[in-house]
Order: sequence, then structure tokens, then C-alpha cells
Amino acid sequence: MKILHLNSSLTGENSYSKKEADKYLKGKKYEYINLNKSDLGNITLTTENFHDDSRKEISSKIIDKLFEIDELVINAGLTNFNIPPTLVNFHNLIAVANKLFKFKYNGKGVSEGLLKHLKVTLFLAQGAEKGWYIFSHFDTYLKGIYNFFGAKEINVSIIYGTRVSK
Repeated sequence: MKILHLNSSLTGENSYSKKEADKYLKGKKYEYINLNKSDLGNITLTTENFHDDSRKEISSKIIDKLFEIDELVINAGLTNFNIPPTLVNFHNLIAVANKLFKFKYNGKGVSEGLLKHLKVTLFLAQGAEKGWYIFSHFDTYLKGIYNFFGAKEINVSIIYGTRVSK
């Protein structure tokens, strides 16, 4: 089984979500990418680079990898009521029509995700207690993205009350 682990936590290698992902992955062989230290998480989509060939080349490589793996493990902490910016940038790289999904122009909101083989496992952390912010459903948002991409299975584990202060 081929596994890719993406760390998008802004609190580093010792983040709550990363520790949970590490426990899950213990004894398994996997490729690890820290999105904070990779072009995959640091290329912000702009009008200047939207059609840039170098961005498209990076995008194609990671999309190819998504079709080669069996499971994608992502750890993320709620960041200003959203997913971390590095994970937003990653999604902007991979959300390419006719590579990761196809539109079916026969109805509103109808599309076909192409990652039908992929299991996605999300380890998430939130500083506030469960239900504290009624609008911070980043787990639902991430499940929606990977449902759209066609993932066959999506598992979510959330740790609440992980306040970070410095």
C-alpha cells in the first residue's frame, strides 16, 4: 500500500494533528511532505502564475502521484477559522479539470471525481472546544473537497481544545 502524508500544520512537527497522524502511520511505509517547506504548499495562485508552465509542471507531478498512491493522510490545524494556507495552496495546485475531476454539463453541480481508488485520512486539530465556533466546519469542507475529487473513502479524526499560545 502506497501512502502519502501531507503535514500542513503551522505549529510544526510537534503539532497535535501531526502527532495523531504519526501514531496512525507508525510501522507503515509512507512518503512525507511538509507543505510548509515545499512548493506544493507555498505557491499561491495569482493572476500572474495562473497559466505559468512551471506551476503546471509541479501540479502535474503531484496529480500523477495522487493516482499512484492508495492513501492520502493529511494533518491540519484550524487556522483563523479555515484550513491552513499551505493546504489551500496545495488544493489550488491539484484542482485541475480533466485531470482530477470532470465536469458533466448535464446538470448544475454535477461532476465526476477521478480519484476513485483513493482513501483519504484526515487528522485535524482545533484550539476551541467542539461547537465553540458554529461556522468552523473545516472537516466538512475537507470532506467535500475529497468527495468532489472522487475519493472512495474519507476518514476524519478531530482533536478539540488544543489552544496554541506563545
